[in-house]
This record gives sequence, C-alpha cells and structure tokens, in this order.
Amino acid sequence: MGIKVSKYFDKSYFVMIFLVLGMVVSFRNAYQITKKMYIKDKEKEQNKRKIFDDLKKERESKIEKEKRLIREVEGNSKRKKRV
Repeated sequence: MGIKVSKYFDKSYFVMIFLVLGMVVSFRNAYQITKKMYIKDKEKEQNKRKIFDDLKKERESKIEKEKRLIREVEGNSKRKKRV
C-alpha cells in the first residue's frame, strides 16, 4: 500500500511511514495474541491446581477418618484388657 501511495504522490517517505505503521500494527497483534494465550494457560493451570487441592483435601480427610478409627479400635482393645 505504501508503494502505491508513494508512486501516486511521487514521494518516497510514504513507503517508510506505511512500513513503520505496518510493523507497529503487527507487533501489537502479536502482543494481543500472546496475551490471550497466556490468559487461557493461566486459567487451565488454576483449574488443575483446584482439582489437585480438592483431591488433597479428600485424601487428608480420609487419613483423619482412618486415624480416628484406629484410635477407637485401640481404645476398645485396651478397655477389654482391663476388664
């Protein structure tokens, strides 16, 4: 586009203006695309982290239940020995 405009007006600086303008726009587009990809990746990572945190909480609650059961069984066996 810059070459056509510069030939029409017979000026060479239009080429440089449109060349720089095109470079600026392309860098802007690359930045926007990268930003969107980063946001999507961050959301996926947060979802995975939430899943792992939920699994960790589940596991910890199961471990606590097992510990309580073990204590109850040990307590019952000690009571039987006393009698």
